[in-house]
Amino acid sequence: HYVGTWESFRRPGVDFRGRGKFDKRNAVKTLILDTSMDTTWLAKFVNEVGIHRALALTQDFRKDAELEMMVKMIVQSNK
Repeated sequence: HYVGTWESFRRPGVDFRGRGKFDKRNAVKTLILDTSMDTTWLAKFVNEVGIHRALALTQDFRKDAELEMMVKMIVQSNK
């Protein structure tokens, strides 16, 4: 499981996992391939661009998704 950056790992608001857990999980460099789900499109994508490029290409999307979630939480808390 790719942990990503601290910003993408932490939960907006209260995060019980903390920086220590992030550092521990991020230090694991072993890649485990889970073939239990049908992810044909993802496998083809990774084969096409390579694992490092695939992670780099999706990093911005993951950050945007987190930002969108934080904005929704702020809007809801202001209602």
